[in-house]
Amino acid sequence: MFCPNCRYEYKPGVTRCPDCNELLVAELPPEEKLVPEYIELVTVFESSNHSKILIAKSILDESGIDYHPGSDALVDLFGGGRLGFNPVTGAVKFQVRPDDADTARELLADLANEPEEFVGDPDQDS
Repeated sequence: MFCPNCRYEYKPGVTRCPDCNELLVAELPPEEKLVPEYIELVTVFESSNHSKILIAKSILDESGIDYHPGSDALVDLFGGGRLGFNPVTGAVKFQVRPDDADTARELLADLANEPEEFVGDPDQDS
């Protein structure tokens, strides 16, 4: 006998699952195979500036928006990736679900509008 909820098998004579309190069945239905959902992602931000990439990740993480940072993992595989634009991988493109695109763009707007070579307070001396 099997529990249709937790799918545990029990000895004959047991009629209810002690954990779920479900009536047991003689056979379990086949498990549903999960088919990944294909989602067309939207690019909301791109940069080759390592500081801006880290800030963008932080902003999106804090907001709870799921994102894919494109070629971010490949940048270090080829020389000069963190020094500026990488001709092999290009800029890191942040992609999100279409439902999150407007919010992500709004959150990253100030970062996107800063010059690529500078991130921070322009009035503050180093």
